[in-house]
Amino acid sequence: MMRFLVCALFLCKQAEIGFADQMICGGDKCYQLHQEAVDYRDALMICRGSAAELVTGSGPEVWTLLDGKNGSYWSDAVDASMDMCRRVDATDKTTAETRCDAEADGFVCRLPLRDPCDPLGSDPSAHTLYSALSGAELIHSELFPAGTTALTFKSSSKYPDSKHICASKSWMRAPWSCEGERGGCEHACNGTCVCPPDKVLHRNRFSCTDDSCDRCEHRCESDGKCACKRGYRLQRDGTSCVDVDECSETSPCTGDGERCVNTQGAYECTCMEDFDEYDGKCVNNSICFHCEHQCEMVGGVLACVCDKGFEVSPKDPHKCEMRCTARDCPARCTRLPDMDEKDWPCTCPQGYILDYRNHSQHICTDIDECHMDMYCDHMCENLFGSYRCLCEEGFQLVALTKCVPLKMDDEDGSGSKNPPLEVPTAQPALVPSYIKTGSILGLTLFSGLCVVLLFFVVRQLAKRCDTLDIPPVKRTEVDVDYLQQVTTDTYKMLPVD
Repeated sequence: MMRFLVCALFLCKQAEIGFADQMICGGDKCYQLHQEAVDYRDALMICRGSAAELVTGSGPEVWTLLDGKNGSYWSDAVDASMDMCRRVDATDKTTAETRCDAEADGFVCRLPLRDPCDPLGSDPSAHTLYSALSGAELIHSELFPAGTTALTFKSSSKYPDSKHICASKSWMRAPWSCEGERGGCEHACNGTCVCPPDKVLHRNRFSCTDDSCDRCEHRCESDGKCACKRGYRLQRDGTSCVDVDECSETSPCTGDGERCVNTQGAYECTCMEDFDEYDGKCVNNSICFHCEHQCEMVGGVLACVCDKGFEVSPKDPHKCEMRCTARDCPARCTRLPDMDEKDWPCTCPQGYILDYRNHSQHICTDIDECHMDMYCDHMCENLFGSYRCLCEEGFQLVALTKCVPLKMDDEDGSGSKNPPLEVPTAQPALVPSYIKTGSILGLTLFSGLCVVLLFFVVRQLAKRCDTLDIPPVKRTEVDVDYLQQVTTDTYKMLPVD
């Protein structure tokens, strides 16, 4: 703040001694044109009194300042006595000598440039006027000295849209601190700008106006109240408008991969990181960073695609494999000049095997899996790069290689299928539903008759057995004393009673 006040006092001093008109700044110097009739010595004193120096000679900055001007301007002294001096004619750009105590139409002072500001960043359609506190207009300048005021105009109104001042290498917008130039206020500063009773504060917040609608930042309604454009909200002061942050208040961007970016008076739905816009939608593009060949839109999503002669690997959607539609195809080899051709590293599609033929050609030839007789249960059909299993009649293929018998459903005469078997439970078995009450009675009577018939048959057999005279078979008693010695000459059979 102290530096700001020092700069303001310095430029105010310049205003008191009559500095005016135009100034141009660049590098570390500023050149200011003074259009006042003085002799050479007075011109020297004015420049030295403001820590500047009278410009001698006529450089490009001088010619820029004198462009379009008329009259003569002091250049330098011919000798140290300052009797004869030179003047520059602004019209024909010639130099002539004259007495130093004569008057010229003006002179140029060179000032040091310290703590400058860059040009004020503003709307390209806006027009900006730069002026020093002394009132000198800054033209064709790359830098602006401390204390420079910038007024921006975006419309044909006589009131500027904004006002800034350069302090400590940065621009401050009005109203600023009341300590410096009344805060930039047109009338008075009291924390904020205030106007006399018969006027109202303009919407730029530093000018005073007679029209009450001029206080409205956006527009004025028929009742004299201020209103804001769409996307803005009227502030408590009833005149200024503030942007509505739709992103935080309503979250309007709900599409997949979208994010909301707030702008002045509106918002934009953009795509998040790893998403790109296609046909107005955000599509995840992360897969494209890993594609071996190319990445294209497929079915509304980005996917890896392969060059001609290749296809996406079924094992990895980012990789490409060779595609072969014949029994033999050229192999994909890496040519190594320091290695024999037959030893080059080559690859083949899945289902093919590498073969080096004729001492000059790497070929991928189809593997006939069917000859291996180890894949399919029944029949095998060889395909280029693969195979297919087939089953005999009455069987069905499962798990690509297994053949299992078809499950034949029993059908009754009506053509309807029998009900499925039920899983037995721990409960007692019930009488089947197809057995009727009459059937049960008939079976009971039939069983009873069979029992009675069997009883009579057994009884008759028993009676017949009682009438038969069957001699008993009795054991023969042998008298031990009757036994005789048996010799080899005679055998006698014992009598049986």
